[in-house]
Amino acid sequence: DALTVAGPPYVRAGLETGTVTAMEDLCVYADRPFAFVGRYLRRRALPHLVILCAVLGAVGYDFGDSETGSFRVEGEISWTKNDVDQVTINGVNANIGGDTEQWGFMMNALYDFMPGSSFRPYIGAGLGVVDGETELNRAGVTVSGNSTEFAYRGLVGVGIGLGENTTLDLGYRHTRVTGDNDDFGNNTVIAQVRFGL
Repeated sequence: DALTVAGPPYVRAGLETGTVTAMEDLCVYADRPFAFVGRYLRRRALPHLVILCAVLGAVGYDFGDSETGSFRVEGEISWTKNDVDQVTINGVNANIGGDTEQWGFMMNALYDFMPGSSFRPYIGAGLGVVDGETELNRAGVTVSGNSTEFAYRGLVGVGIGLGENTTLDLGYRHTRVTGDNDDFGNNTVIAQVRFGL
C-alpha cells in the first residue's frame, strides 16, 4: 500500500537555497563614496546575483483527495540573513561590508496530483509581504534602511511519503518582490518535511 502523505492539518519546516537577482540603487556623495542610502534614488547599480539561504516553516490544511488530487492552503514564514561584500556602480566594483536580513510572510495555495500515491507532484502559487533591513558600511560610515514590500510566487515540487503522516517535500519556487523600494526575484530550491497533525 502507498504511504500516507501528511494531512489534513499539517506543519512543515525546512531549508531554502538559491539565487537572488536584484537591482539596487546607490547614492554617491563626495564625502561618503558608495554609501547606501536606499533604492531608486540617483543611479542604478548592475544586477547582483546573491546566494540565498533561508530557514522556513508553515502551518497548513489539506482538504483531502478528489479523483485528480487534493487542494492545500498554508501560511508560511521564512527568515534569511546574507552578507554583502561588494557593489558595482557604472562598471566599477567597490568592496563594502554589511548584511541584509529578511522576513517573509506568505499565503500559499497548492494542488497535489496522483491521489493515493506516495509520490505526489504539486503546483502552487503564493502572495504575501517581505520585510527587509540592510546595513552597509564603508570607510567607517554605516548606513541602514528597511522596507516592507509585496511579494508573489509560483512553485512546483514533489511530496514523497516517508511514513505515517510524514512527507519529504522537494521543490522549486520563483518569488518576486516588487514595490517602491525593491524589485528583485528569487530562484530557489527547497527541502523540507511535512508532518500531519
